[in-house]
Amino acid sequence: MTRLKQGDPVPDLPAVLADGRQVSLKELGQGKDTLLYALRYAGCTFCQLDVHRLIEARDLLAARNMHAAVLMQSDQAHLQPLAEDESVYFDLLSDPQGKLYEALEIMPARHKWNLAGSLGSFRAKQKEVREMGYRHGDYEGNELQLPAAFVFGADGLVHYAWYCRSLTDLPTPQQILSQLESAAQ
Repeated sequence: MTRLKQGDPVPDLPAVLADGRQVSLKELGQGKDTLLYALRYAGCTFCQLDVHRLIEARDLLAARNMHAAVLMQSDQAHLQPLAEDESVYFDLLSDPQGKLYEALEIMPARHKWNLAGSLGSFRAKQKEVREMGYRHGDYEGNELQLPAAFVFGADGLVHYAWYCRSLTDLPTPQQILSQLESAAQ
Protein backbone atom coordinates (compact mmCIF):
# COMPACT_ATOMS: atom_id res chain seq x y z
CA MET A 1 0.00 0.00 0.00
CA THR A 2 1.15 3.55 -0.59
CA ARG A 3 0.57 6.54 1.61
CA LEU A 4 -3.04 7.65 1.62
CA LYS A 5 -4.02 10.87 -0.08
CA GLN A 6 -7.23 12.78 -0.57
CA GLY A 7 -9.59 10.94 -2.90
CA ASP A 8 -8.19 7.46 -2.25
CA PRO A 9 -10.61 4.76 -1.12
CA VAL A 10 -10.59 4.17 2.64
CA PRO A 11 -8.62 0.95 3.12
CA ASP A 12 -10.54 -2.06 4.35
CA LEU A 13 -7.97 -2.96 7.00
CA PRO A 14 -8.75 -4.90 10.18
CA ALA A 15 -8.32 -3.12 13.49
CA VAL A 16 -8.80 -4.05 17.15
CA LEU A 17 -10.66 -1.80 19.58
CA ALA A 18 -9.43 -1.38 23.16
CA ASP A 19 -12.15 -3.77 24.32
CA GLY A 20 -10.94 -6.48 21.90
CA ARG A 21 -13.68 -6.17 19.28
CA GLN A 22 -12.58 -6.41 15.65
CA VAL A 23 -13.52 -3.58 13.27
CA SER A 24 -12.50 -2.41 9.84
CA LEU A 25 -11.05 1.05 9.25
CA LYS A 26 -13.60 1.38 6.46
CA GLU A 27 -16.49 0.79 8.88
CA LEU A 28 -15.21 2.85 11.83
CA GLY A 29 -17.58 5.78 11.45
CA GLN A 30 -20.68 3.66 10.81
CA GLY A 31 -21.89 6.01 8.09
CA LYS A 32 -20.25 9.17 9.43
CA ASP A 33 -17.07 10.98 8.46
CA THR A 34 -14.32 9.84 10.83
CA LEU A 35 -11.31 11.75 12.15
CA LEU A 36 -8.56 9.24 12.90
CA TYR A 37 -5.46 10.22 14.85
CA ALA A 38 -2.60 7.72 14.65
CA LEU A 39 -0.48 8.48 17.71
CA ARG A 40 2.41 6.66 19.38
CA TYR A 41 1.27 5.06 22.65
CA ALA A 42 -0.75 5.81 25.78
CA GLY A 43 2.26 6.67 27.96
CA CYS A 44 3.65 9.29 25.56
CA THR A 45 3.07 12.75 27.06
CA PHE A 46 2.76 14.44 23.66
CA CYS A 47 0.15 11.81 22.73
CA GLN A 48 -1.69 12.48 25.98
CA LEU A 49 -1.87 16.14 24.98
CA ASP A 50 -3.13 15.23 21.50
CA VAL A 51 -5.83 13.02 23.06
CA HIS A 52 -6.79 15.95 25.32
CA ARG A 53 -7.16 18.19 22.27
CA LEU A 54 -9.44 15.62 20.66
CA ILE A 55 -11.51 15.44 23.86
CA GLU A 56 -11.84 19.24 23.80
CA ALA A 57 -13.07 19.07 20.17
CA ARG A 58 -16.01 16.82 21.04
CA ASP A 59 -18.70 19.47 20.49
CA LEU A 60 -17.03 20.71 17.32
CA LEU A 61 -17.00 17.22 15.82
CA ALA A 62 -20.53 16.47 17.04
CA ALA A 63 -21.81 19.66 15.36
CA ARG A 64 -20.43 18.26 12.09
CA ASN A 65 -21.82 14.78 12.81
CA MET A 66 -18.28 13.34 12.80
CA HIS A 67 -16.97 10.23 14.47
CA ALA A 68 -13.46 10.11 15.97
CA ALA A 69 -10.92 7.39 16.68
CA VAL A 70 -7.37 7.16 17.99
CA LEU A 71 -4.92 4.49 16.89
CA MET A 72 -2.05 3.71 19.27
CA GLN A 73 0.78 1.20 19.49
CA SER A 74 -0.48 0.37 22.98
CA ASP A 75 -1.84 -3.01 23.93
CA GLN A 76 -5.37 -3.32 25.27
CA ALA A 77 -4.22 -3.32 28.91
CA HIS A 78 -2.47 0.04 28.49
CA LEU A 79 -5.49 1.52 26.68
CA GLN A 80 -7.99 0.33 29.30
CA PRO A 81 -7.59 3.29 31.72
CA LEU A 82 -8.11 5.69 28.82
CA ALA A 83 -11.10 3.68 27.57
CA GLU A 84 -12.68 3.93 31.04
CA ASP A 85 -12.28 7.73 31.12
CA GLU A 86 -15.78 9.22 30.80
CA SER A 87 -14.50 12.10 28.66
CA VAL A 88 -13.22 9.72 25.98
CA TYR A 89 -16.04 9.58 23.44
CA PHE A 90 -14.02 8.15 20.56
CA ASP A 91 -12.88 4.68 19.56
CA LEU A 92 -9.46 3.55 20.76
CA LEU A 93 -7.62 1.21 18.41
CA SER A 94 -4.87 -1.05 19.71
CA ASP A 95 -1.96 -1.89 17.36
CA PRO A 96 1.00 -2.98 19.51
CA GLN A 97 2.70 -4.74 16.58
CA GLY A 98 2.37 -1.66 14.35
CA LYS A 99 0.64 -3.52 11.53
CA LEU A 100 -1.76 -0.68 10.72
CA TYR A 101 1.06 1.86 10.90
CA GLU A 102 2.98 -0.24 8.41
CA ALA A 103 -0.04 -0.78 6.13
CA LEU A 104 -0.84 2.95 6.15
CA GLU A 105 2.86 3.77 5.69
CA ILE A 106 3.01 5.88 8.84
CA MET A 107 6.76 5.69 9.14
CA PRO A 108 8.96 6.19 12.18
CA ALA A 109 11.51 8.97 12.29
CA ARG A 110 14.96 8.06 11.04
CA HIS A 111 16.60 9.29 14.23
CA LYS A 112 15.39 10.51 17.63
CA TRP A 113 16.47 14.04 16.75
CA ASN A 114 13.92 14.06 13.92
CA LEU A 115 11.09 13.55 16.40
CA ALA A 116 11.37 17.04 17.83
CA GLY A 117 10.82 19.10 14.70
CA SER A 118 11.76 22.71 15.24
CA LEU A 119 13.19 23.49 18.66
CA GLY A 120 10.63 26.25 19.21
CA SER A 121 7.61 24.05 18.47
CA PHE A 122 9.04 21.20 20.55
CA ARG A 123 9.58 23.46 23.55
CA ALA A 124 6.11 24.97 23.18
CA LYS A 125 4.45 21.54 23.18
CA GLN A 126 6.70 20.40 26.04
CA LYS A 127 5.61 23.44 28.06
CA GLU A 128 1.95 22.68 27.40
CA VAL A 129 2.51 19.06 28.50
CA ARG A 130 4.09 20.25 31.77
CA GLU A 131 1.28 22.75 32.39
CA MET A 132 -1.29 19.99 31.92
CA GLY A 133 0.62 17.81 34.40
CA TYR A 134 1.11 14.84 32.10
CA ARG A 135 3.62 12.21 33.18
CA HIS A 136 5.29 9.66 30.95
CA GLY A 137 3.99 6.12 31.30
CA ASP A 138 5.29 2.84 29.97
CA TYR A 139 7.18 2.80 26.70
CA GLU A 140 5.48 0.74 24.00
CA GLY A 141 5.89 0.12 20.30
CA ASN A 142 8.42 1.97 18.23
CA GLU A 143 9.71 4.96 20.18
CA LEU A 144 10.54 6.71 16.89
CA GLN A 145 7.00 6.37 15.53
CA LEU A 146 5.61 9.53 13.96
CA PRO A 147 1.91 10.43 14.16
CA ALA A 148 -0.59 10.98 11.36
CA ALA A 149 -4.15 12.25 10.92
CA PHE A 150 -6.86 11.21 8.50
CA VAL A 151 -10.47 11.97 7.76
CA PHE A 152 -12.28 9.02 6.26
CA GLY A 153 -15.50 10.09 4.57
CA ALA A 154 -18.86 8.39 4.90
CA ASP A 155 -18.60 8.12 1.11
CA GLY A 156 -15.73 5.65 1.50
CA LEU A 157 -13.04 8.09 0.38
CA VAL A 158 -10.13 9.71 2.19
CA HIS A 159 -11.00 13.39 2.65
CA TYR A 160 -7.80 14.33 4.48
CA ALA A 161 -4.39 12.75 5.07
CA TRP A 162 -1.48 14.21 7.01
CA TYR A 163 1.74 12.35 7.74
CA CYS A 164 3.71 14.15 10.44
CA ARG A 165 7.39 14.96 10.06
CA SER A 166 7.78 15.35 13.84
CA LEU A 167 5.84 14.95 17.09
CA THR A 168 4.93 18.62 16.97
CA ASP A 169 3.24 19.05 13.58
CA LEU A 170 0.06 17.04 14.18
CA PRO A 171 -2.81 19.37 13.27
CA THR A 172 -5.49 19.98 15.88
CA PRO A 173 -9.04 18.86 15.09
CA GLN A 174 -9.93 22.53 14.59
CA GLN A 175 -7.14 22.97 12.03
CA ILE A 176 -8.21 19.83 10.16
CA LEU A 177 -11.85 20.90 10.01
CA SER A 178 -10.83 24.38 8.87
CA GLN A 179 -8.80 22.88 6.04
CA LEU A 180 -11.68 20.63 5.02
CA GLU A 181 -14.07 23.58 4.96
CA SER A 182 -11.63 25.65 2.88
CA ALA A 183 -11.20 22.79 0.41
CA ALA A 184 -14.97 22.43 0.06
CA GLN A 185 -15.40 26.08 -0.98
